[in-house]
Amino acid sequence: MAILGGTEVAAAVAEASLTNWKRRNDPGRKLPPTLARLRVLMETETFSICNVGPWAHQLERGALTCFVPPYDAKDDREKLGYAKSAPMPVIRREAKILDESEFTFYEDDGRMVANDLIGVGPNMAKANSFLKFGVFVPAGAEPTAEEIAAARKALADYTDELIAEARNAFDSGNPVLRQQTIGPRHLWAAQRRGIDERWVHHDHAEESIRCEMCGKFNPAGIAKCACGTIINVELYKKLQSQQERILEDLTAPHPKSGK
Repeated sequence: MAILGGTEVAAAVAEASLTNWKRRNDPGRKLPPTLARLRVLMETETFSICNVGPWAHQLERGALTCFVPPYDAKDDREKLGYAKSAPMPVIRREAKILDESEFTFYEDDGRMVANDLIGVGPNMAKANSFLKFGVFVPAGAEPTAEEIAAARKALADYTDELIAEARNAFDSGNPVLRQQTIGPRHLWAAQRRGIDERWVHHDHAEESIRCEMCGKFNPAGIAKCACGTIINVELYKKLQSQQERILEDLTAPHPKSGK
């Protein structure tokens, strides 16, 4: 390890003092000028992240954030068939510290950045992206009919996945699994498909009884399975007895009133 002499120490101290003085008195690091042609390109050539799904998304990557609104046909006055984020530039520029007195720019393709925001790109699993929610980055300034159709297809596939997931959780008979799995999105999927099955209305925390005949699970407090098998004998006898009494009261002859 080298030992500094008096002169070297004095020089190091002076350099540190000068650096600190610059930091205190300089107005800040300077940004290099942006070429006029590049500035026009960034302002005029833009695109948006589009969404055909009913859910809003707040996308983030470092300091970059982007809000993608949900699509609602009732609010689609222009009949676009999709909602879209605020415009994004085709060239993304971010300032990067170069030295004590100056910044430089880091430039990236705007669409690559947008796709990264929705989870599409190298080393990213497509199944974990926002594509299944109906979110996508168009190749042009506005999406084509084919791109919109592909996004709707992805959303439709996800809708079917939600329904299958809810059915499996319900048929498991596990109240904890039902409660943890079946949520608002599953109910949305059922409404979207016009499904009116038991899991749509069932209290998913409720205890269930498995039918030994057909294998389906039924909520506690049910006497007969949908297949017709009696699954709660005591309750069935009680209900049968109540029904018989009601029928006797209805069919029993009433005494005639005296004149």
